[in-house]
Amino acid sequence: MTIAPSLIGSGSVGIAEYMSMARNKTGALLSSACALGALWAGADSIVTTALYRFGCTLRIAFQCVDDTFRVWGDPAITGKPLGSDLAMRKWMLPVVAAAASDSDAGGG
Repeated sequence: MTIAPSLIGSGSVGIAEYMSMARNKTGALLSSACALGALWAGADSIVTTALYRFGCTLRIAFQCVDDTFRVWGDPAITGKPLGSDLAMRKWMLPVVAAAASDSDAGGG
């Protein structure tokens, strides 16, 4: 199931599209940092590749947590304004997941 454009920005988005966006949003920053740290320490290609892949997973996890904080986090702790991404109709995991579900929140 994908989300209608009126719910979230332009175009429709489902969980697969969200995950693709999360992989690309921070670019190669975290994955490159992990791989470069391994290279700097003199690691071989197996370890460097493993840490690069870890960084790829880490950036997806970071984006999911960041989205959750922007919906339910305490601005005094997170330093992020609550609800601003919702108001701007950004693709956020809690909204995408709810809309893709068969629950009342997803219209199902």
